[in-house]
Amino acid sequence: WLPHVRDDPVLGTFLDDVRRNLKKTLSFLGKSLPDDVTFVRSCISTLFPWRTLLEDATIFELTSTAVSPRFARSLARVEINIAPDQQDWSRLHVLYDYFEKGLMCNNDFVSLIEGEVLPAWAHALHGALQSNDRSMDEIKIFYIIWKEKFFYNDSCPSVQLILRSDPMVCKYLYGG
Repeated sequence: WLPHVRDDPVLGTFLDDVRRNLKKTLSFLGKSLPDDVTFVRSCISTLFPWRTLLEDATIFELTSTAVSPRFARSLARVEINIAPDQQDWSRLHVLYDYFEKGLMCNNDFVSLIEGEVLPAWAHALHGALQSNDRSMDEIKIFYIIWKEKFFYNDSCPSVQLILRSDPMVCKYLYGG
């Protein structure tokens, strides 16, 4: 019945109302939830049930305007820790989950990784290599764990596929 909803002039306005109310809901969540991870998880809960009714382009547009800008700022504030057991992985995990659920387009996802996560990671790696505080074994473990998070995450096959196919991500992680 879904294709008929989009073609029916009366029911088509229903989809416009849904889109408008989802936009308002996401705006409300953005203003009322101070924690960024909670905000993104709430956005997942809000948008995911509508994936079957709304087209991907609509969901992606809602994400691009209401979720991605705030989450980009959040990712920019993540401190990359050389000690993996002290790293807060929650923002990266929720980003992966959001993308895996099909709520974010490839371009937004890759832009968040390339623009916010990888530069901070490279800066932390460079700082560790320049200082005498860390052993090469510690730096090696740091590098391997982050590489596994990007390329060998079996619980996130879509993430794995898109990151492995992105030239910039590969340049960062393989130095090419």
